[in-house]
Amino acid sequence: MHDHTMSFECTIPSLYIPRLKSSDMLRRTLFSTLSRPIIVSQSILRPGITPRWSRLASTASTDIKDSLQQEKAQDWFNRGVNDWNNGNYLDALDAYQKSIYAAPTSAAYYNLANCQYSLGKFEAAIQSWEKSIELESNSPKPDALSNIANTLALHNKDFVRAIEYYRKAVDIDPKDGQIRFNLAVVLEFTGDLKSAKNEYEQAIALGIERAQQNLTNLIVKMSTSKSA
Repeated sequence: MHDHTMSFECTIPSLYIPRLKSSDMLRRTLFSTLSRPIIVSQSILRPGITPRWSRLASTASTDIKDSLQQEKAQDWFNRGVNDWNNGNYLDALDAYQKSIYAAPTSAAYYNLANCQYSLGKFEAAIQSWEKSIELESNSPKPDALSNIANTLALHNKDFVRAIEYYRKAVDIDPKDGQIRFNLAVVLEFTGDLKSAKNEYEQAIALGIERAQQNLTNLIVKMSTSKSA
């Protein structure tokens, strides 16, 4: 009988990257586990809860009101970054919401989602990441897609949609080994062993060392299944 449970750690001490500073892009890695009998624990690397620091897009408009709104939006955005750095997620959430009200941007929605996720508001976080993706449709980045996929897998247990979002993220950045590793873990968990094997191999080639142990276990599993 297989154990189809997924456990995860989501406390701040498990995050080993230092706090966001100035214009840094923070990539936090949270280790979480998908467990199945016989197979050694398979960990999902969650790259992406990454508060963005960015200047709001400038506008060609000469409308003074627009200019003032942009300044307000940037001010609230900066306050949100500062509150996040100090661990004040509720205050950061409020600041990003006010930034969005003044002038909606992809970066503000992305950071709002990070706050919502950190406060356990997973559905709201998914919606905000979706909005972030919508607002940067001309130059999409894989971060929000990967975060949505991780949230769907870890919290919603919606593995079909998680795989869909992982694949979209891979299409944008096929050289992100962490995303390919996460995709492999979920594919294996759902029984798509052939596809999982391919993604583990890609993750290994991209420098994700822990994928080697998962691949070794998967090959044993596939061999056992054939001989059964």
